[in-house]
Amino acid sequence: MKMKVKVLILLISFTLLYSACSVTDVKNCFCTTEIRTYTINVIDSSGTPVDSLVTTIRNSHGKVFTANQFHNEPGTYWLMGDGYQQEFTISPTTIIFTGTKDSISVEAGFLFNTDDCKCHVNKVAGPDTLVI
Repeated sequence: MKMKVKVLILLISFTLLYSACSVTDVKNCFCTTEIRTYTINVIDSSGTPVDSLVTTIRNSHGKVFTANQFHNEPGTYWLMGDGYQQEFTISPTTIIFTGTKDSISVEAGFLFNTDDCKCHVNKVAGPDTLVI
């Protein structure tokens, strides 16, 4: 009886682990339950965080990505997260972050991709902090 319970628990565990994966054309993909989110910090020339920017995140084709997470840290803005991994391939894609407030504006480019299984987005290149 104990052996059957162990086998059942193992089968359920493998089923849950496998169901967390977003399988495309690659077989045997197993994704972690980690949720990746990338942010950008915006500061002024004295190092003070810049709050209340109106931000836009778009790719080079004009697709706009909606910030799906907000941060309570001053000057920290959502840049990209796992909710959009299906939009990427293993080849890096350019993402443009634009932030404006009154007469000031800041813009920067980033490269993002995903893995073969489309489990997570990955920041390939781009700054961690922007200075206005």
